Amino acid sequence: MKQRLLNQNGAISIFLALMVLVLTVSMAAYASTPVKEGPAVIKLQVNGLACPFCAYGLEKKLRALPGVADVSIDINNGRVVMEIKGSEIPDMEAVRKAVKKAGFTPGTVEYALVGRLNREDGTLRIADGKTVILLRFEKGKKPDKSLKDQAIYRVHGVLKRTSDGTHELVVSSIEAIEASRSSG
Repeated sequence: MKQRLLNQNGAISIFLALMVLVLTVSMAAYASTPVKEGPAVIKLQVNGLACPFCAYGLEKKLRALPGVADVSIDINNGRVVMEIKGSEIPDMEAVRKAVKKAGFTPGTVEYALVGRLNREDGTLRIADGKTVILLRFEKGKKPDKSLKDQAIYRVHGVLKRTSDGTHELVVSSIEAIEASRSSG
């Protein structure tokens, strides 16, 4: 009887050790998984859209930009929404040029990027896990102290190319999508 009890305790100990190992490995994999909480989006106001044929010409120009996965156009309101794939994010100047080449006047261009916030250096690592965008807040605005390091946010603003060729997003708003994985 004693031998049987020892065998059962040994089996339970091995089972528990394996469970701890599986949980540890899966948590490490979860923490290093790239962000997939939705695509980056560019919203654009376009003046002069009047007909479906015009919209089709504009759509072709915008789809030709690197990184553009999908384009939807609301002719009545002159609004364009572009979904971005991967890490290729067309800069604002390229978007404006494409609109002008299609024969229209570009209005406001706003980016909505999803990524993991790094409070230490003020960057947002977007969905592919590699591309890093520097965040800069509009004049007079300070980053909210409640923003959590390594949490996932959707950040809205205007994307600008800096003199060294990197991108910086001038933040107009920021919303939490997922709390920091390290906070428990």
